[in-house]
Amino acid sequence: RLRRRNRKTRRYGVLDTNIENMELTPLEQDDDDDDTTLFDANHPRR
Repeated sequence: RLRRRNRKTRRYGVLDTNIENMELTPLEQDDDDDDTTLFDANHPRR
């Protein structure tokens, strides 16, 4: 059980970092495409 929890926490940390980076980076920039790709890859993983 602890091992599974650790994995989830790690994934959450990565997601948190991505969200923070998105907030700091303007969505109007070309980065928007990159963010969309990240989200797309994260969705199927969930």
